[in-house]
Amino acid sequence: MNLHDLFCRDSILSDLKAREKRQVVRELIAHLAAREGIAPDVTKKIEAAVMRREARGTTGIGRGVAIPHVKGTAHVSRILAVFGRSKEGVAFESLDGQPAHLFFLVISPGGEEENHLKVMRKIARLAQDEKSIRYLKSSVDLASMGEILKEVDESVA
Repeated sequence: MNLHDLFCRDSILSDLKAREKRQVVRELIAHLAAREGIAPDVTKKIEAAVMRREARGTTGIGRGVAIPHVKGTAHVSRILAVFGRSKEGVAFESLDGQPAHLFFLVISPGGEEENHLKVMRKIARLAQDEKSIRYLKSSVDLASMGEILKEVDESVA
């Protein structure tokens, strides 16, 4: 399961408009729903599932990165993902108390738990690389953003 494949060009929002946590989740899911043709009632269920996950503990892992996610949901048939960037940052209850700028939304169906965990490990690895985080925060070139994800895929088996 490669980040570069999951977070392809049409799954990148380089300038999120949302200014608070629920709005970020809603904006990311709306983009995913439009891209994947997900019905509005299912979109609401996915949002509710993500927010229930957030209520158990923040997915704002620090260094400006948040990974809102749901695994084992019946609402999708394959792993779906969207990357969003907020230039101003959003208070996301991050572990380090800093605003989140980079959001990796991951939605996984039942039976994909192992692949879900692989994706999460790769994103966590990316979050440890200060250079990559700085680049993703400031890049204007979506193709180059994809190259960063390819590098992470290659460095984490």
